[in-house]
Amino acid sequence: MAIDSGVPSPMIPPACKKHAKALQFIEEMTKNASVVQERVLREILSRNVEYWEGVSWAVRALPWGNR
Repeated sequence: MAIDSGVPSPMIPPACKKHAKALQFIEEMTKNASVVQERVLREILSRNVEYWEGVSWAVRALPWGNR
Protein backbone atom coordinates (compact mmCIF):
# COMPACT_ATOMS: atom_id res chain seq x y z
CA MET A 1 0.00 0.00 0.00
CA ALA A 2 1.50 3.35 -1.01
CA ILE A 3 1.52 6.19 1.47
CA ASP A 4 1.20 9.76 0.25
CA SER A 5 3.80 11.77 2.18
CA GLY A 6 2.53 15.06 0.83
CA VAL A 7 5.98 15.78 -0.59
CA PRO A 8 5.98 15.97 -4.38
CA SER A 9 8.24 13.57 -6.17
CA PRO A 10 11.06 15.18 -8.20
CA MET A 11 9.52 13.41 -11.21
CA ILE A 12 6.16 15.18 -10.78
CA PRO A 13 6.12 18.80 -12.03
CA PRO A 14 4.86 21.42 -9.55
CA ALA A 15 1.36 22.79 -9.98
CA CYS A 16 2.48 26.27 -11.01
CA LYS A 17 5.56 28.43 -11.55
CA LYS A 18 5.23 30.00 -8.09
CA HIS A 19 5.62 26.59 -6.52
CA ALA A 20 8.39 25.64 -8.92
CA LYS A 21 10.41 28.67 -7.84
CA ALA A 22 9.88 27.89 -4.13
CA LEU A 23 10.79 24.24 -4.63
CA GLN A 24 13.92 25.20 -6.57
CA PHE A 25 14.97 27.51 -3.72
CA ILE A 26 14.47 24.73 -1.16
CA GLU A 27 16.41 22.31 -3.33
CA GLU A 28 19.33 24.73 -3.69
CA MET A 29 19.41 25.41 0.05
CA THR A 30 19.29 21.75 1.08
CA LYS A 31 21.19 19.78 -1.55
CA ASN A 32 24.58 20.49 0.04
CA ALA A 33 23.40 20.57 3.64
CA SER A 34 26.41 18.66 4.98
CA VAL A 35 28.82 21.16 3.38
CA VAL A 36 26.88 24.08 4.82
CA GLN A 37 26.68 22.43 8.26
CA GLU A 38 30.42 21.80 8.26
CA ARG A 39 31.16 25.41 7.29
CA VAL A 40 28.84 26.77 9.99
CA LEU A 41 30.29 24.45 12.64
CA ARG A 42 33.84 25.45 11.64
CA GLU A 43 32.88 29.14 12.00
CA ILE A 44 31.28 28.57 15.41
CA LEU A 45 34.30 26.66 16.71
CA SER A 46 36.65 29.30 15.33
CA ARG A 47 34.76 32.03 17.15
CA ASN A 48 34.76 29.95 20.33
CA VAL A 49 38.54 29.63 20.14
CA GLU A 50 38.88 33.39 19.69
CA TYR A 51 36.56 33.98 22.64
CA TRP A 52 38.34 31.56 24.98
CA GLU A 53 41.76 32.90 23.98
CA GLY A 54 40.49 36.37 24.94
CA VAL A 55 39.13 35.08 28.25
CA SER A 56 42.40 33.31 28.95
CA TRP A 57 44.33 36.52 28.26
CA ALA A 58 41.99 38.50 30.52
CA VAL A 59 42.36 35.99 33.36
CA ARG A 60 46.16 36.02 33.06
CA ALA A 61 46.05 39.83 33.25
CA LEU A 62 44.38 39.68 36.67
CA PRO A 63 46.71 39.95 39.69
CA TRP A 64 45.83 36.37 40.75
CA GLY A 65 45.66 34.97 37.21
CA ASN A 66 49.29 33.83 36.80
CA ARG A 67 49.55 31.32 39.61
